[in-house]
Amino acid sequence: MKIKSLAVAAACVMGVLAVQPALAQSADKKALIQKLVQLQQPGIDAMSRGLVQGPASQLLDEAAGYIQTQVPPAQQQAMAKGVDDDVKKYMDDALPMVRSSATKLAPSVLGPIFEKNFTVEELQQAIQILESPVQKKLQQISPELQQALVDAVVKSTDAQIQPKIANLNTSLRKRLNIPANSPAVAAPKK
Repeated sequence: MKIKSLAVAAACVMGVLAVQPALAQSADKKALIQKLVQLQQPGIDAMSRGLVQGPASQLLDEAAGYIQTQVPPAQQQAMAKGVDDDVKKYMDDALPMVRSSATKLAPSVLGPIFEKNFTVEELQQAIQILESPVQKKLQQISPELQQALVDAVVKSTDAQIQPKIANLNTSLRKRLNIPANSPAVAAPKK
């Protein structure tokens, strides 16, 4: 009986010892995932800003078109300032809420995706890359890179795009039965 009990106990100990490295690796992986999610915060903030700015930009564009075409010139500046103030208030109210939600949800949403797609070694490598001085420098100049590309694309396509915008303007005027000389569908500004 004692030999059988010792064999069972030894098997249990061996089983626990065999599972411990997997548990340790699992804990290591979870810690790495948590760190990787934290390193995603600049992207999470940018995504949050985009979610909030998208509707605001669209409404601001529509308001600007309305002001330009429907508000008497003497009142346009005051109207535009009021619109800008409303948009700023919206941004001040909505951005912290969306950013907070995104930051709170990120671990539970991103964590399982990292868990499924990355090994411990890959997570370590990703963290090293994201923490490297070169990566941080790339992130710092990213807005400059994007703006340079946007400027170049606009410059290279402007001659082809402006006629298309004019055609769209003409098409919309016809569809909406707006006379050609009416400012209701404003021509694009360069």
